[in-house]
Amino acid sequence: MKISYRIFALVILLLSLGAASQVLAQAPLVITNPTAATVWETGSTYTVTWTGGLPGWFVNISLGGVAPWAVVDLIGVGIPNNGSVSYTVPLTVPAGGYLVYIENVAQTSWHYGAEFVINEGTVAAEPTTWAGIKALYR
Repeated sequence: MKISYRIFALVILLLSLGAASQVLAQAPLVITNPTAATVWETGSTYTVTWTGGLPGWFVNISLGGVAPWAVVDLIGVGIPNNGSVSYTVPLTVPAGGYLVYIENVAQTSWHYGAEFVINEGTVAAEPTTWAGIKALYR
């Protein structure tokens, strides 16, 4: 019985070392877009990209205000760690400095992206004349 216990203990040790090496070998999560040179506009759609983590992970991504730091909007919650997500900036987001924050749902890996700018987008004015309204339906 001692031999089987030792074999069992050795197998458990090897499995735990394998799991630990997988965690140690993973690349950290890193936001790759937006960058510091990025300018977004409210009402427009953009692609947030990142690298790292493990393929089986799920991640949370949020838009954060810089001054003061606060979560402004949730970009994705519990989404697959596939490296990109499409995001439409709400019209209610004030112009200013922002960053994108990513974390795995277990909160063992996270990253703050570079600070970038969001400007107010231009919204097309609604037609105020009968000719303008008819033009919409042609």
